[in-house]
Amino acid sequence: METYSFTDTHAHLYGEEFADDLDEVIARARAAGATRIFLPPTDLRSTESAVKVCSRYPGLCFPMIGIHPEDLGEHPEDDLRAMEERLQGPHPFIAIGEVGLDLYW
Repeated sequence: METYSFTDTHAHLYGEEFADDLDEVIARARAAGATRIFLPPTDLRSTESAVKVCSRYPGLCFPMIGIHPEDLGEHPEDDLRAMEERLQGPHPFIAIGEVGLDLYW
């Protein structure tokens, strides 16, 4: 049987819907051939959640940082400044993602 390896570039595994079975979801992803899973947050709060999930699965899950336009607060400049501050100096982020450029909405 041929084996496959792939990178999932967009998984919101930090969401509450995965709270009860995240280990099983990760096991299925590995069994399916996932060798890297990138987690794009939608706001500052989910950024922290993504970092926590990635710390549970190092070498497999990698955090991104971003704010989807629909999730900007009342003062978007504060959110953007906070994101920029997170990017100063050492940080765990592999990319800036979930910024709403897919024109889905």
